[in-house]
Amino acid sequence: YEPITEWDFPVLDVSAEDDPDAAAEEWMRADLARVLDLTRDPLFRYALFKLEPERYAWYQGLHHIVTDAAGGALVARRTAELYTALATGTDAPPSPLGPLRLLLDKDAQYRASDDFAKDREYWTERFRDYPEPARLAGRRAAVFESRIRETVFLSEEEAVRLRASARAAGTHWSALMIAATAAYLHRLTGERDIVLSLPVAARTDAETRTVPGMFANLLPLRIPVHGETRVRDLLKQVSREVRQALRHQRYRKIDLA
Repeated sequence: YEPITEWDFPVLDVSAEDDPDAAAEEWMRADLARVLDLTRDPLFRYALFKLEPERYAWYQGLHHIVTDAAGGALVARRTAELYTALATGTDAPPSPLGPLRLLLDKDAQYRASDDFAKDREYWTERFRDYPEPARLAGRRAAVFESRIRETVFLSEEEAVRLRASARAAGTHWSALMIAATAAYLHRLTGERDIVLSLPVAARTDAETRTVPGMFANLLPLRIPVHGETRVRDLLKQVSREVRQALRHQRYRKIDLA
């Protein structure tokens, strides 16, 4: 493949804005909302924002057909290595990034393996009857043109209490949050068969963890909940469901159709 050398790299000074961070984020959101022509447009976008005289923000926008979050993190880490080498006048370490061909070969090997057949058997049995996911809106969503997001940060005390509660129940704090989400959906919708989506990297060996590319997967978690379910029992169900799902995480959700 020939490298792309002609592409825009905007350097934007928003330091004079009343809220430089918000101004930069507004530009980023607008850029992420652009509809790309996969046959003509670059499937990546970078920009640099000057927020204060000595504070900058680097933006990377990568189409999901190009890479997932794990791949984006690899690109960011390598960029930081090169930047540090240039800033300090030292030699950059050799690139740790593997070739895209590795991901393609690994996927082909998996699809021809016994593991693929076993994973298919597990997921086919688990979702032989696929329940309609519970929806707070009461209707199926159209194509997302925008997203509403609210971020809340736990205090140190709250984070300690969350982890302590998980340890007391013999599970991970993430399973505790999944269980709380399932219970919340049951309470608001009355549904007793809750289906949630669990994003996973699907990179199950050291080699695939070195390659920027689209390898992530969405696993459906099926969690039975009813009004008499004890919290401890719900946590055990969720932990068991997550463990089983992770054992079969390479099987694509799209293949369940």
